[in-house]
Amino acid sequence: MSAAAAVLAAILAAPGAAPVEGELVPQRVVTVAMAQCAVRRDPVAAEHFVLADLSDGDGAMPPPLKAARQRIIQALTPCVGHNFGSVTMPGIALRGFLAEALLTTNAGTALTAAGALPAVAAAPTAPGGHMGARFWRCVVAAAPRASADLIAAPDRSPEEGKAFDALLPSLQQCAPRDGALRIRPGNVRPQVAAALYVRLHASGGAMGGEG
Repeated sequence: MSAAAAVLAAILAAPGAAPVEGELVPQRVVTVAMAQCAVRRDPVAAEHFVLADLSDGDGAMPPPLKAARQRIIQALTPCVGHNFGSVTMPGIALRGFLAEALLTTNAGTALTAAGALPAVAAAPTAPGGHMGARFWRCVVAAAPRASADLIAAPDRSPEEGKAFDALLPSLQQCAPRDGALRIRPGNVRPQVAAALYVRLHASGGAMGGEG
């Protein structure tokens, strides 16, 4: 499923508001600023959205995701200034930006902890429900350090490219044998961020710990 959330982008009308997206400000700058603002305002809402099940099965939005989506939209709304345009952001992308903000806030202590988690041997992802989510969880479990390095690296930087290269073996090893999974380059970073935060939470090291 592609859960979509219409997110507003605005000028710096107040401290913590996101800049307007346009020719001089890439959309990523806007969405990163908005995610950081939402995490500052309601980190619990951000965590709930990241941890909610994004169904890729029958297309129905699971009730926990519906509730988490509503709460995170409420958290995002005050981050918007008075003069605004609109940015349509798929749920997967929003989830990734929020996960990245959760991982990098507080001087990146969560990201450091996630990168230090023990690696788990990779295996091809079995077909079936939630295959995409299981694939990305396999990738970050097999290469937690490289996953953390990817999130720590500036966007489109040589460091990001180096971290992506370090992830390639895990991407290959976790790929389903039938090759049925398609990976969009622009989705790699948000998917890694979300899967890395989910793994950190399962280890008891994220904001909410277990449960």
